[in-house]
Amino acid sequence: MKFSAILLPTIVLSASLWARKPVYDLVIYGGTSGAVAAAVQARHMGKSVVIVSPDKHLGGLS
Repeated sequence: MKFSAILLPTIVLSASLWARKPVYDLVIYGGTSGAVAAAVQARHMGKSVVIVSPDKHLGGLS
């Protein structure tokens, strides 16, 4: 009984932490150099940023 009293809350807590969805101030789609520059500038301005790109490499200058 003691084991299940400890195990169940641990499972529920860990599942709820995993299920949290990330929240960003800015989502940038694309991996070009302009997208990276925009992300860096937004971060300098204190925003949380994520870049989503279908490309394998960021920057687009190669």
